[in-house]
Amino acid sequence: MDISKGMAKAGEMGVKIRYLGIFLVVLGGLSIWAPQVTGKTLAVVIGILLILGGIGRTIFSWIAPSWGSAILRAAVGVLTVVAGIYILMQPSVGSKALAIVLMIYLLPTASRHFSWH
Repeated sequence: MDISKGMAKAGEMGVKIRYLGIFLVVLGGLSIWAPQVTGKTLAVVIGILLILGGIGRTIFSWIAPSWGSAILRAAVGVLTVVAGIYILMQPSVGSKALAIVLMIYLLPTASRHFSWH
């Protein structure tokens, strides 16, 4: 009895995963078809995440071991919120900036993996 219930749940989950896969393929096709919209949408999502992360960083800055560290953490949190708001206000500039930041981040990372040790 328990095995049949488990198989039924797995079957239901398989259908959900199949629909998720179809949705992601369609989303990927739309991303290829309209890269500008995709870049702006990604910039908006990252802007929202920056705002939420900055708020969290600012709220939890009081956990720092010293006042100087707490003030620095709070300042970084506020700066993160400001960056998120700027990206939300200017998504086209934000998407270009994200491309540059990712390039600066990924080049050293990739070169570290391809370097001869």
